[in-house]
Amino acid sequence: MTRTITTGNKGEAFIHSIIEGMGNKILKKWSNNSDWDLIIQLPNGNQHHLEVKTQPRYLKYGGFSVEVGNKRLGNYIYQPKDFTFEGSPCVFTGLAVSNADFYVFTNGRNMIYFVPTKALKEWFKRIKTQEEHRIKFGGYDRRSLQAQIKIEELEKISAHIINLKRKRGPKPSQVARIKIVE
Repeated sequence: MTRTITTGNKGEAFIHSIIEGMGNKILKKWSNNSDWDLIIQLPNGNQHHLEVKTQPRYLKYGGFSVEVGNKRLGNYIYQPKDFTFEGSPCVFTGLAVSNADFYVFTNGRNMIYFVPTKALKEWFKRIKTQEEHRIKFGGYDRRSLQAQIKIEELEKISAHIINLKRKRGPKPSQVARIKIVE
């Protein structure tokens, strides 16, 4: 679990530097109830809540994990059960309770996918009804209920993708030219 937190913190720091390099302001980092990771203000004054997800080995895994629930253990033991999955009492977490406008998926080095939370929730509805086998316990000692979003799916539902490693395209020093698509 410590490795997961360290990886997440590094990914969030990377996103903070990219967001500020794009000419946006970070107004607040981390909500009190974990339903978003940061609030940004665009140069036009519009504000967005972002949830950052980091997976350095997303290519090896073929995508990212999207948490939707957690076994009713540890931090969640005193919360009432929301649902049961594979016989385990669970509470809604992650995407199910997120108030973020965008989920930001990154490997923490060069790839960033900005996905509208609404589009991600629609994706999950389809997975839940048509491909339930993709929902499994994993992460945090196999307590986190998550679905795997494939790279191709991310590319389809992203509002904006930044690849800092492309031969043709922005270098890290040119990121300020990129704007978040609203």
